[in-house]
Amino acid sequence: MGMGISSRVILGILAFFSTVSVSSAAVLDFESAGSAGDAVPTLIGDGVAVTFTNFYLAAAGDNSVGFGGAGGFNGVSNPAGFSGMSITIGNNRAGQYETGNSTATIQFSQAISDLSFWLADIDAANGQVVAKDEHGFVLQTLVIDQGAAGAGDAKATFFSFGGLSGIRSVAIDDVDPIGLDTLSFLEESPSVATVPAPAALPLFVSGFALFGGGALRRRLRGI
Repeated sequence: MGMGISSRVILGILAFFSTVSVSSAAVLDFESAGSAGDAVPTLIGDGVAVTFTNFYLAAAGDNSVGFGGAGGFNGVSNPAGFSGMSITIGNNRAGQYETGNSTATIQFSQAISDLSFWLADIDAANGQVVAKDEHGFVLQTLVIDQGAAGAGDAKATFFSFGGLSGIRSVAIDDVDPIGLDTLSFLEESPSVATVPAPAALPLFVSGFALFGGGALRRRLRGI
């Protein structure tokens, strides 16, 4: 006996949902972005262009890019990847702190969500990280606190805008020449359905089961 119409449709739906992939986070680690002292170039993560203003590349153990201490990022122990290349806010003054407050910005070519990153060497001043939408409106502000748990010399502190969507730019205001690494985010796609596939699937199956049952009853009555 041939497969009924409803059975073929249900199997087609199952095949479709089996091919749906979950978007993974884009991660920028700056390891191949250039040499220490270079301005950070525009980088691509998961198809999103990320532009950096007033950020410079810095290497572990090198104080030539805005650090007062001899070691720069040397000695940072954490899962953030500061052992290699990272980026720092500053005016590229070798071995010196900044002369005043600096604002460094990160801009995204399209809206992103769940932005996170690590900041290192928060030990000389307080500041803030401000996430904004495409119109420049503030979405959320995180405080950079040198007295917070996990902050301090040769330490890295995790910052996260977890669950926040619509981010188009981030501004970091700070006097201390802190470092940043392991920038992670999710690309937003307006075409993604708001009902997750696992939740929607039973609705499709039950609907087509009813449709198939009705067709079967009509066929039996016609015999």
